[in-house]
Amino acid sequence: MLKGSIEISNYYNWGYKGAEETHYSFRINDGTGSRCDAYMERGKAGDLRQQLLSAGGPVKGLFTVALLSGHYEAESGSLLLELLDYRLEPMNAKTQ
Repeated sequence: MLKGSIEISNYYNWGYKGAEETHYSFRINDGTGSRCDAYMERGKAGDLRQQLLSAGGPVKGLFTVALLSGHYEAESGSLLLELLDYRLEPMNAKTQ
């Protein structure tokens, strides 16, 4: 599980290259400068994406993620995770 803020991204590369049709892309930041890219299946991520669009920016929350071997590429130099579930804080707690 990760705690931090999430925002919409458009980064599709390495193990998720070409996944624009099947996944939405997000970026999770833990508040210390560390971040990762997370991808959620479009059928499961529609509500999350809409909430982020409505918020107009990053929103704090708790995120359940997994590193899937089918999307793992050691050469990428970045952490690309599958977003499985999320719990957002109330919108008045959004980050700037």
